[in-house]
Amino acid sequence: MSTRHSPRLSGRTGPIMIQWAMSQKHSEQVLCVIRSAIAEHIDLSQECFYIDEPAAFAAMERGGAAFVLRGEAEHNSSYKQIIPYCVLQDMEGRLLCYPRQGTEQRLHGFYSIGIGGHINPVDAVYKDHQVDVRQTVLRALLREVEEEAGLPEPVVLPRFRGLIHEEQSPVGMVHLGIVYTIQVPQGLVRAGEELAGSFWLSLDALMAKLAVESASLETWSLLALGLIGG
Repeated sequence: MSTRHSPRLSGRTGPIMIQWAMSQKHSEQVLCVIRSAIAEHIDLSQECFYIDEPAAFAAMERGGAAFVLRGEAEHNSSYKQIIPYCVLQDMEGRLLCYPRQGTEQRLHGFYSIGIGGHINPVDAVYKDHQVDVRQTVLRALLREVEEEAGLPEPVVLPRFRGLIHEEQSPVGMVHLGIVYTIQVPQGLVRAGEELAGSFWLSLDALMAKLAVESASLETWSLLALGLIGG
């Protein structure tokens, strides 16, 4: 997720900016579900969920979806932070891939095929005084792909693919990914800062590139590939 507002500072601002960014991150409110509640409806022993879209969102709503301070959610595994994770494919099925270099430093050094970020109260859609999880996720997803890939909303037609998560890493332990794909002509993508260095490759060509560079995809990208195939 990109940082949309930052203080205007001059001079030697490195440490100040880092301190400000950390403060913003911890005071941010993010959409979460209670792990034990959602586990009653979804088998969290799996890492990829081929699940019906209405059933997935019904489970999240029954799982107590609510906004929680990110500083608490990042260090409390009783929460799962909900993250829309969108894979862009061109009209021939090539994948948009990029080196991780954004705000989540724990993922630096990996390649990714996913665009996504935390869901904040600005994204919220309510129904009967409760968070409408599906509409809120879609709103956040459309905001992210517009910010990061420059895609205007009218051309975005997200396709729900399933859920992903893993509990082998500190990042995975506290997040739940909702995977979508968007098919879009390459020429419509205007890569933002998070997608700097991005490129389009078929799955086979991507795997060959990673082998040559002795590089890896982030875990969620590997899991997403398990849902969408090549």
